[in-house]
Amino acid sequence: MSEPTALRRRLRRALLSPLLVLAAVVVLFEELFWDQLQAVAARLARWAPLARLETWVAGRDRWTLLALFGVPVAALFPVKLAALWLIGSGHVAGGLGVLIGAKVAGTAYAARLFLIGRDKLLSIRWFARCYDFAIWVHRLVHAGFERTGIPALARRMRGAFRRWRATAGQGGFARRVHMVKRRLAGRG
Repeated sequence: MSEPTALRRRLRRALLSPLLVLAAVVVLFEELFWDQLQAVAARLARWAPLARLETWVAGRDRWTLLALFGVPVAALFPVKLAALWLIGSGHVAGGLGVLIGAKVAGTAYAARLFLIGRDKLLSIRWFARCYDFAIWVHRLVHAGFERTGIPALARRMRGAFRRWRATAGQGGFARRVHMVKRRLAGRG
């Protein structure tokens, strides 16, 4: 193997490793909390002011809907600057919390906007092409990521989390803690 080829391979691996870690975190988060986030979004959508806003948004034309994607960029820019200021002034955890919160809020807004205006937005040819490309990349990443075994692990963790939640409300969690304590104490 030639030196430039080996260098390219090492560089590629170095650049892809952080992306794989990020993908693992996103997939794990998605697997563990997606149902809860959808339930929260559905409850929020029933709130009267948001329901009226969604009705207004649904009545807009495709170009207005497209322009509305700029709202979180404009609205959250000062929040992100404040988060960076917090990080720069030594409040790293607070700054990261604000930054992550802004990112989640902006993503939730964009996802809901897309859900409301999907058909109108996809009637814009270049938008539809970008959407198709994003779906292709998403499937490609997920197919490659499935081969790592991490998503299967995340699904098993999700199942365990659901079983734990189902039994925790019935005293199951307290019973399990008591059993573990007894075993650790040698009485059981």
